[in-house]
This record gives sequence, C-alpha cells and structure tokens, in this order.
Amino acid sequence: MTNTTFRLVFAVTWLVLGTGLLLRNQIGLQGLDNDARNLTAMGWVSLVFGGWHLARWYRDRARVVNPIAIIRGEHPPKDPNAPKEYLPEFDFTKQPTETPK
Repeated sequence: MTNTTFRLVFAVTWLVLGTGLLLRNQIGLQGLDNDARNLTAMGWVSLVFGGWHLARWYRDRARVVNPIAIIRGEHPPKDPNAPKEYLPEFDFTKQPTETPK
C-alpha cells in the first residue's frame, strides 16, 4: 500500500468514528450518555482529523507519478514559461575565446 492509500484509509476511519460519535443517540448507544459533551467533542475532533487526512490524500494523489510512464519516457511536458537558468560554464555550444594555459 502506498502513502496515498494509507491517507485514504485513515480519512475514512476518522470520518466513520466521528460520525458514529456524533450520531450515537440515533444508532442506539444511549448507554454512553454519561459523558455526552466529551464524546461530542471527540466526534468533532475525529471529523477534523478525517477532513485533514482527506485533504492530504486529495493533494497527494495528483503528485503520484505513473511508473510505467517514467519507463516509457512519457513525462508530462514542462512549463514553457518557467525561467531557464543559464550557466556559462556548462554552455558547450560556444567556442572558448582564450585557450587554457
């Protein structure tokens, strides 16, 4: 499993836990109502964690590069507007003006 898969699993786990804690009265867990405020707060924190992992999964799934495309040489095209760095010591197209001594 990759990191993106783990993030998705963590997101689903936190979201299910948070939803269960917030809807515990509707699903028949009235025996846990002695600390209702703490369980409600834990439910909201779980939903925040789930949303955080879901956002990280969504962000990172676009960064995953297909390894077959790397082998075939099918890289995504580079941005033509990106600034190009010029290093004169690595410019082998020009002839040197003076010979080294």
